Amino acid sequence: MCLALAVVVGMLASLLVAVPDMARYLRATESELQWTMNTYGVTFTGLLLLGGALGDRYGRKGVLLAGLAVITVASGTVIWIDDVNLVIGLRAPAGVGAALVMPMTLSIITNVFPAEERGRAVDIWSGISFGSALLAGGLLETYSWAFGVPGEHGARRPRPSGGGRPRVCRQMIFGRGSWSGDTLL
Repeated sequence: MCLALAVVVGMLASLLVAVPDMARYLRATESELQWTMNTYGVTFTGLLLLGGALGDRYGRKGVLLAGLAVITVASGTVIWIDDVNLVIGLRAPAGVGAALVMPMTLSIITNVFPAEERGRAVDIWSGISFGSALLAGGLLETYSWAFGVPGEHGARRPRPSGGGRPRVCRQMIFGRGSWSGDTLL
């Protein structure tokens, strides 16, 4: 539950730190950056109640796993693109996945733990939410914006020569010949 929550909150918080680098690497306008920031949040918050209702109707575990799958596919696809419009477009399905995951994490916790332990479990859930936002921001400060969005660990696909926008490459993310970068790739 905590890892699923960390993914959802990390995707929201990590973009706050990543905006300056994204603007530079993708040559995004202010409007494009605003859309990149808001697409995830709007779809996430707009579908949050629907995600909870789907979990109540069809089962919490299945909806949680489906949401994680949607987030993973949407975030993983961003690795292969370097167009800001596609990044914006992929943030919407990630927000849909987050809307499926977030209510399920708390719902499962409140149903699994007995009443006397429920308060502590919800406290830990809240702490993980706050801590994952700090962790995502710290990772972005250390690595790169491509690393900061869960599921986007790795290098970007090289663009054909003569492309207009600069690309994020392995050296920008991990440095030259670092063992951690080679391991993650």
